[in-house]
Amino acid sequence: MDAVFFRGAEAGEFRCLSNFFVAPMKIGGLEYQTVEHYFQASKAIERKDHERIRRAKTPMQAKLLGRKLSPIRRDWERVKLDVMRTGLLEKFRQHPELLDILLSTGDLPIHEDSRTDSEWGWAGGKGKDLLGKALVSVRRELRRRQ
Repeated sequence: MDAVFFRGAEAGEFRCLSNFFVAPMKIGGLEYQTVEHYFQASKAIERKDHERIRRAKTPMQAKLLGRKLSPIRRDWERVKLDVMRTGLLEKFRQHPELLDILLSTGDLPIHEDSRTDSEWGWAGGKGKDLLGKALVSVRRELRRRQ
């Protein structure tokens, strides 16, 4: 195996790497059901918008609500990678069984095999692969902390 690929949170050995995988975590005293909930809610300027996204029934609903926000944080483009890393760090730190799966990937590159998201995903070598790069960075940091 040259790399680790995952697609969505429904099937596959590495489905827990998906931001849609339900793994409740606390960040800043609030509980989020998925990294997607945390990421999308973090775009909000208004507390009520943050709460509506945080409490969304599904990660897809959180994603859709986050995409409809207007306006969003002015600094979003500058901070979004840090927000993603925070969500991922907390997910794997608070769920040791998921951390074991992340660490089992060794030093292999990790890619979200997404046909629709060319920013966060990487399908057939196309895309910025921001999620995969963030997962590799988080894996390295959490391995160092052990």
